[in-house]
Amino acid sequence: MPELKFSDAELQIIANKVATIMKHSRKEAPQQPRMRLLKDAYKQLKEDDPQTSVTESMVRRLALSGKIKTQVLGQKRLINYDSLLEYLSSVHNDPEPEPIEYGKIRPIKE
Repeated sequence: MPELKFSDAELQIIANKVATIMKHSRKEAPQQPRMRLLKDAYKQLKEDDPQTSVTESMVRRLALSGKIKTQVLGQKRLINYDSLLEYLSSVHNDPEPEPIEYGKIRPIKE
């Protein structure tokens, strides 16, 4: 059988392809969600980004409105910290409220 000879560049390409195949073939354990109490989630957010403009009240409103994932345990609400970061990193273009026209009969929205 003839001996195969590869250049360093070709060996690097082969190694990268094998590493990619191996990475995708491994079954990784699902990552546990990072659940935090409201104050702990806010504290962690401030540690990650000391200049953030997000307030503890805003995190509470996001949790209560269902915009971020939470879990209620008794009287405590655990916040999924990863869900909070995902929400804050995405773009939200909330629609502007329609201007109210005064002095006219307006239809009732159902």
